[in-house]
Amino acid sequence: MSSSAGQLALTAEELAGEVEQAVIGGNPQEALPAVLERTKRAALGDGDGDGDEEKVRSVAVARVFCDALVETLNHSAVSEHEKPLIASQYVRAVVQLRDTVPGHVLLTLSKMYPFLFDFVAKTSQESLWESMCDCKRWAVGRWRDVTGTTDLSQDGNGIGEKLALVKFFAQVTITQTILALEKDDRAKVPPQYQIHLGAVPDDHPIITNKQKLETEAKQLLDLMLSYLIEEPMMVSPLFMGLLNCLASVIKFRPQTTNRVLNGVLKFNVDAKFQLDGVSVPHYKLAKRFVERCYKNFANFGIKNNLIKQSTQYYNKLAKIAQVLHGIGEETKSKGVLAFDHESAQNKISDEQRARCVEQRRKLAKRRQLQRQQEKEAETKQRLTRLQAYTRAKSSTVFLNTSAVALNSSYSAVYSLMNSEHSEQDLSQLPRDVLVKLTTEAMYRADTKRLITALSVVASRYTQLLNKSSGNDVTAEGGNKKRKNESADDDTADTTAPRSKIIKTEPSRDISDTEDAVDDVKETVPYDTPITFTPKPMDDEAKLKVTEKIISKIIKVRDSEDAPVLVLQQQKLETESPLEQVRLLHWNNAESWYHILIRLATRGTRSSRPISDKIRAELLQWLLQDFNGKAAVMVEWMNEEWFADKLFAETEPRYEEWSLRLLDELIPFLENKHRRIFIRLMSELPQLSEKHIERIKPILLDPGRSALGLQTLKFLIMFRNPVKTMIKDLLNQVMEEDATLKEQCRALLEKYYK
Repeated sequence: MSSSAGQLALTAEELAGEVEQAVIGGNPQEALPAVLERTKRAALGDGDGDGDEEKVRSVAVARVFCDALVETLNHSAVSEHEKPLIASQYVRAVVQLRDTVPGHVLLTLSKMYPFLFDFVAKTSQESLWESMCDCKRWAVGRWRDVTGTTDLSQDGNGIGEKLALVKFFAQVTITQTILALEKDDRAKVPPQYQIHLGAVPDDHPIITNKQKLETEAKQLLDLMLSYLIEEPMMVSPLFMGLLNCLASVIKFRPQTTNRVLNGVLKFNVDAKFQLDGVSVPHYKLAKRFVERCYKNFANFGIKNNLIKQSTQYYNKLAKIAQVLHGIGEETKSKGVLAFDHESAQNKISDEQRARCVEQRRKLAKRRQLQRQQEKEAETKQRLTRLQAYTRAKSSTVFLNTSAVALNSSYSAVYSLMNSEHSEQDLSQLPRDVLVKLTTEAMYRADTKRLITALSVVASRYTQLLNKSSGNDVTAEGGNKKRKNESADDDTADTTAPRSKIIKTEPSRDISDTEDAVDDVKETVPYDTPITFTPKPMDDEAKLKVTEKIISKIIKVRDSEDAPVLVLQQQKLETESPLEQVRLLHWNNAESWYHILIRLATRGTRSSRPISDKIRAELLQWLLQDFNGKAAVMVEWMNEEWFADKLFAETEPRYEEWSLRLLDELIPFLENKHRRIFIRLMSELPQLSEKHIERIKPILLDPGRSALGLQTLKFLIMFRNPVKTMIKDLLNQVMEEDATLKEQCRALLEKYYK
């Protein structure tokens, strides 16, 4: 990464840090809106870069802006009455970013939609409602594009955006369905799910067709269920996301339960084929995840009484949950990898693939025709509204002939029949229709009226140009006002802004001390910062302070005090108030090492001795008792790897400390530590030949060779990039230790044919 690109990424990182600080700070209700506005300007502002670097900046900052908006709408400190207003203020900015970061925009819209719906219901803003409808149309179009491809090998791609679409559809379905719950049950529903179609009055001026919106919600629900049933490939993350979102739909809108369950029962996990390029173990694992999610969905509905015992669905889903539980227990007892590869393989045949592709092509043609018809109907509707408006404004004289525009917008400059603008958005009409309207209007226009209209527009342009240059002479009474103010202006010094100047007295002769400060002889801006440079600390002093900080942080883990909003007065006599400081979401057992890891990898990146000191303390703690600490090791190494990528201009640290961790850990490993070692090796973010070579001493140790072979087998199966390195290692071990020849040869023959 170039230095400039690194700087751009750092800018996004700083904005993300501001958002995080605003969330956990002491005054989030004021800090979050301020940070949100800054991130919005950064995401949509004009940068001074060009080419790919500017694109990187806009994407990274756009993601931060979307995250900031979601955090603001999620935060409990922000009033529920303010959230609809905040959502309405930023919806236009979010929509502008939908081609840049579609996934983040969809997740943000799924959070905003109920608040926007509530805002429209209360304020009747037609432009906002049209923007919401446009977002729904765009989302449905995106779904059809990403799920309707004729290349089945692409079905497993773009999972993030597809999951965001599913979440958005689920939220729209919940909002546009009536909340059919008793008052006691409604109190348990989160505020955003309490916003529903039934709260909108029947005579609402904007949300006019409630039946159509409810039908639209059912169509979106059917869209999700159709994918669950008709998708031929095993796309496990999307299937699980769909089942989880459908569970939310039936929880908050119980009247949709029958429709959802009728579709879910048609979902056949066994009929889903293996994705192209996916190994049999991966397919089996993906299928197991979906089966477990299906079982959880059924149990969730039964335990929460969403699936009534009196209905036809109860026994069927209870039986499915029981069967899937039995499959899971059997798999657990035998082991996930204990299966026959030939029988477990489930690849799609050429005939079935051709049939699926043909169905998708026909569906795509049908949708294209439907889109064209919908576009023509929408154009006709817009033209009808425009016709009604022009007939209402038909007059032989212009209603607005003022030579002064209300503001500097184009609509105010060209408006002749209204004070500001007509509120008719012609930009949504097709270009050929606009050309026809324009040429027909010019052909039929009266020449004298056209000249009059152009004269009024020209006068407004002149007035705005004069105003911008400081010579506004068209406004009535403007000349008189300027003459009355000209007396002082002729003698004023206009070389610098008055608000920026401090008036100073004449200098005085101060000769009685050599340290006297001379009077200021020139004008000084009042906002000139006064700075001082503290005496820098030497390296030894920095290390001592670092040791104290580490000691304080680690000491907190042994504390039994829970985080509180008010200091405990009885302890103030024996310890400093700073000793009681905690984050409200602090966990004594875990939070301290999260902070130390971040300090080592990012916070003290510029000082190698300090960061290495923190790393050494972490390593020492991990080695004292490494049972149950595999997750901490993986978290630390992931942060090291990510920091190397983030601060590419600095010296990399990941490889050095990951190898040091293995060197310190491996001598203490035994066969009983199989789970810890396999997890560590499989989840390290990057493996090199040096990492693989660290397993060699384990292989050559007769008492631990099984541990090394099991680890290598797991890496061969699930980390394909290291297969070549492992092959070389196995060949070396066969040459050095004859007792391992048979076991090594078995691995080579099975996985390296």
